[in-house]
Amino acid sequence: MKKGFTLVEIIAVITVMSILLVIITPYILNTVNNKKGEISNEAKQIIYDATDLYVKENQDNYPTVANSIYCIKLETLVKNGKLEAPIKDMKSDKEIPLTNMIKVTIDDYNQYNYELVNKCEE
Repeated sequence: MKKGFTLVEIIAVITVMSILLVIITPYILNTVNNKKGEISNEAKQIIYDATDLYVKENQDNYPTVANSIYCIKLETLVKNGKLEAPIKDMKSDKEIPLTNMIKVTIDDYNQYNYELVNKCEE
């Protein structure tokens, strides 16, 4: 009885592995590229907490009226001492541009909701 694999068996295994690699690689690369552009939840939460402090200290400028939308630049939060520049994402060590904005939306229950956006349209 011989030990080992025949040439046909080895070629079959390599072919199956190649097909799987061709199918899976684009999906993995796409996922990695999408994650590179995202800001971690921790960094967003720090920014949202700073925005919450700023909005509550400036309630005259940002009244809690249902369905209102306010846009606050990260630069404004830095100038008012709520954040320190440069703002970096801890996971990717990528700098978040100060031109980005926080879109503050007030829901029907007069609660503030925050979203980090590149451009804010009210």
